[in-house]
Parts: sequence; structure tokens; C-alpha cells
Amino acid sequence: MARSFRIFRMWGGAIPEVMEELYGSDPRLAQAPYEHQMRRFFQRRSTFSNYFSRCMGDMGHEVMEVVFDHEPAQRAWAREHDVAWNDQTWQSDIPLAQMQLFKPDILNLHSLVNIPGGIGAEAKALCPSIKMVAAFVGSKIYEYQYEGVDFIMTGVLPLVEQFRARGIETHLVYHAFDQSVAGLMEERQTANAIRHPFTFIGTSGFAYHDYFQKRYWLLIELLIRTHLEAWVTDGEQLMPKTHTMNWSVLEGMRARLIGQAEQEQSIEQLQVFMAKIVGSMTASMTRNVIEEYQRFVVPADHKATPLLPVIPLTKVIPEKCHPPVYGLDFYDLLWRSDVSLNVEADINMGATANMRMFEATGMGTCLLTEQTPNIVDLFEPDREVVTYGSTEECIEKSRFLLNNPKVRREIAAAGRARTLRDHTVEQRCVEIDSLFQRFVQ
Repeated sequence: MARSFRIFRMWGGAIPEVMEELYGSDPRLAQAPYEHQMRRFFQRRSTFSNYFSRCMGDMGHEVMEVVFDHEPAQRAWAREHDVAWNDQTWQSDIPLAQMQLFKPDILNLHSLVNIPGGIGAEAKALCPSIKMVAAFVGSKIYEYQYEGVDFIMTGVLPLVEQFRARGIETHLVYHAFDQSVAGLMEERQTANAIRHPFTFIGTSGFAYHDYFQKRYWLLIELLIRTHLEAWVTDGEQLMPKTHTMNWSVLEGMRARLIGQAEQEQSIEQLQVFMAKIVGSMTASMTRNVIEEYQRFVVPADHKATPLLPVIPLTKVIPEKCHPPVYGLDFYDLLWRSDVSLNVEADINMGATANMRMFEATGMGTCLLTEQTPNIVDLFEPDREVVTYGSTEECIEKSRFLLNNPKVRREIAAAGRARTLRDHTVEQRCVEIDSLFQRFVQ
């Protein structure tokens, strides 16, 4: 018989744009009780929302779901419970106090790349009730970040063996689709809703060193040569000084260089030119901007290469780039997209791993995604999703899908059926519960 656990789930999801919209539209919200603030936050369905506590709660577990970087709500909780915090370490201080009060059996950290490093070990020292620290890992991390972690789940296949080699019990658990969103989208739709033929939604790659080189340059080529439109995060929240720079040199040359790339079907000259632009601007950069570049874009010890994403994508092709969308607005855009592009991060080491596959197919969009060794474990290529192995194949297949709406709709329907059958958050929580039942003695 399955046991019930008290699970403390901790994750980071206070995206600046989401917080600004939520609290800017209601300045009094920051003074509201903790539970009210979190209910309003979860209603937006931003990032992971509270699907874990909903699903695991339905299975008989008691779950406290904490967004550790949600400053107004976390500080409201601390005030309500007379908990002191340090202004420098509140993101750890308050969750640790919440754990001590909740007394969980399991601490679930999602995901470690954003969680304060070493908090698993701190939690064990403070909370004797904790029998296991489980963590989700979506990319390579440093050793200090998983200190105290007993059990790892990851959606990146190559990471499974890497963590097992370090002696950590590790299991492959992919992301999933929260199908409750589909019903909310149906309520929002109107007969004259604007549709978009070909979309990309996500991080452009700028401000992440070489983690997204492949994505950044593919996006540029597709924005130049196809109907693609992009709703991108360009590192604005990470690099505020850079976004005040004068890009007039780029603006003066962009049309000619993009025209060349269009005619020659090559962006090599554009790559070299963009690297040279940033190099020539170094003398006029303020110290703050140089520090941002060295931290997020071009590390001081990095060998020169034109392939690094060195200029915000919105500055390269502004007419086809739009501000990022999150939560229900993100799902609404997927709902209104005929074809949606997925490009994996370089740090996924050639594996299919991200959430966008399940979100796009779950919303009934035709997904155009990379051909990877493990895509066949998730979808049937060219029947449930469409795969590409090169830039030219991606361009060719995007044009085919836009010119053949019947085929496109059939693939979209098959992809949605597969996601609703095999890749929902309810099904992932059943997998996670099974792992917890086996691990916790």
C-alpha cells in the first residue's frame, strides 16, 4: 500500500516581468496575506505553477509548495510567523524556517541550477524529520549545489550516467504538460483571434555564454529566411546596463548584411561582423557594461569566436522579435501558432529535454523540433512531431508545413493526443511517487 508523505517542494520562478505585471496591476497585493499572494501567482500558470502540489495532493500527500525567490510573498510569510531574515540570505533563511515549521518527510528541490547552493545539507541539519532530499536537475551543476542531495531526477539523458558515476541515485524523469491550461485557453479564445504561422517562444541565447550558440544562430537564419517570429528573452533581467547601449553602428549596417545573408543563404559574414562590432565598442563601454559582458556573454578568459551570441537578438532583427510572454499569455500564443519551433540548448548534450515540446504539442500546435537520439522515446517523428537535422531541413520543413495545412493539422492532432496520453503532469507525478515510495524507508 502506498504511503503518504509530507513533501516540501522548493523552486524559483519569480520572473521579473511576471512579478511586475502581477504587483504593478495591484500595488496593495504585496501587503496581502501569504496564501492570497501565492494563489494569485499560481493562477497565472507561470513556469511550473503549483501542478506538483495539486497532483501529489490528489494522491494523498501533503505538499507545501514554496517559490523561494518570490520576495513579497516570502516576506509576508515571515511577518505572519514572526521569522527574522537577513537581507542578503532571505532566499535561504525563510524557506529553512518554513521547513522547520512544516516538518517534511521529503525535501524536493526543483531545479538545482537556481536553488541556493547547499541548502539540502542545511535542511537536513535543521529538520530531523527529513528522510530524503530529492532534486530535479536540468543542466550541468557544480558539486556544492547538490551537497546534501540523496536522489536526483533529470530530463537530460546524458546527465543520468554522469550523476550515477558520482554515486548519486539518479532517474530519468522528463518535463510534462499541465493539461488544466487547455481549458483556461478555451475560455480566452475569440473567433477573430490573430493566428501566427511560425513562432519561437523562449530564451534567445544572448547572456548565456555558449550554452545556446546553436539556438541563437538558427533563430537568426530562420528570422531572415522564413516567416518565423520570435517572442524572446534576451537577458534583460540579467544585463540592464547592456540594454542602454547605443547600437547605431549595428543599425546602420544591419540591412545590408542581412540582405547578404539572405541572398547567399549564409550568415558567416554576419557572425564575424557582429563579433567585430562588439569588439569595436569595447572602448566606449562603461565599466558596468564590460563587467556584465564578462559575467554573462564573453568571459574574460574565453577564446575569441564569432559564434558566441554577443548582441541581443532583438537588436539584430527587431522587426520580427517581440517581448517575451509568460504564463497564460505564453500558452495563448502557442494555442494561436500553426507551427512552433523547438531548439534544444547546447548544454543538453544532443538530447531532447525541454518543456516546450510538451507545452506546444499539448496546446495542439504542430511542433518542429530537432532530431535527437531520444526523440523517438517521446514522439513518433514526422507523425506526431516534425523533426529536422540541419538548418536547411528546418527551413524546408517549415515551408512545407505552412503550405500544407491539412498535413500540419493532422500532425498537431497526433502530437496532442500523444502528450495527453503519455506526457501530462499527472502521469509524471505518478512516476515521481513511485520513485519516492521505493527510496524512502
